[in-house]
Amino acid sequence: MAVLGLVIEEPEDASCVAQRLSERFRPARFAPSTAHMTLPRLEAQGFVRRVPQRDPGDSSQGRYEATKEGIDHFRGWLRESPAVLPALREALHARIDLSQPADLERVIEITDRERRACEREYAAACGRLTEARQVVRFKGSNVDWSELVREVVMVDEAMIWAYRAARLERLRARLEDLRRRLAEYTHEDEAQLAS
Repeated sequence: MAVLGLVIEEPEDASCVAQRLSERFRPARFAPSTAHMTLPRLEAQGFVRRVPQRDPGDSSQGRYEATKEGIDHFRGWLRESPAVLPALREALHARIDLSQPADLERVIEITDRERRACEREYAAACGRLTEARQVVRFKGSNVDWSELVREVVMVDEAMIWAYRAARLERLRARLEDLRRRLAEYTHEDEAQLAS
C-alpha cells in the first residue's frame, strides 16, 4: 500500500518510487528492491499502469501512474479498520523463550544492545522531527498537508523508539533478576549436595 500511495501522490519510474519509499518510510527498512517487485504486481492487478517516457531516447521503462481502480483500492484500504491486530513477532522473545541457562548472559547482552540501538533511533527520530518542524515554521501558512501529517508520524515514531528502549530496559532488569535467582538456586543445590 505504501508503494501504491506514493505512485498516487506522484507518478514516477520504479527507481524514483524506490528512493521515495526508503526516504519516507525509513524506519520500515524496506528492501531496495521492494518498489521494483511491487509495481509489476500492482500493474497486474490493474492498480497502476506504465506510461511510456515522452523522450524516445530515454531507456527507462517509463513511469507508473495509478489507475482509478488503484486509487479506489488505496482509499478503501486507508479508511478501513484492520479486522485483526498485527502479529506480535519479536525475535528477542523467541531467543529468551528458547534459551538455556548457559545462554542467559548472552541474551542479556543482546537485550541491552537492542536497547541502545533503540535509544540511537529515538535520538535520530528527534533530530529529523526538529528539522521537519523548522521547515514547517519557515513555510508558515504555505505548509502543505503532507508536511503536517509527516510531523504527526515523526512524533509517533520517536515515541515508539522511546517506548521500545524503556521496555527493553525493563526486560533486561527482569532477565538480570532471573540470573540472580538462578544463582541462588544453584547455590542452594550445591549446599544440599555438600550436606
